[in-house]
Amino acid sequence: MIMCPQMGQAVSVARASTASLGKFQGSLPKEKRAKNVGALLPSNRKRRAAPPTAIEERKANLDILDRILNKKPKLDIEKAVNRALNTEQQE
Repeated sequence: MIMCPQMGQAVSVARASTASLGKFQGSLPKEKRAKNVGALLPSNRKRRAAPPTAIEERKANLDILDRILNKKPKLDIEKAVNRALNTEQQE
């Protein structure tokens, strides 16, 4: 049986998508491994390694907190002016 490349990719993606909760489909007899389907399959994210000491972990968490708290809000001046003019006209 000859399969076109698109069929092979479709089979590989379908097999990966049914792998929920660790239930993988078995391979068929005489089935070849699919090539060039890496972009179609979901990838695992690499996590950063945990800091080795509590001091480093605390410093990393404080850095994240500082970045979150020091963000400047985006202010749309045009929208604010239009809103102010609209409220003046309604009064």
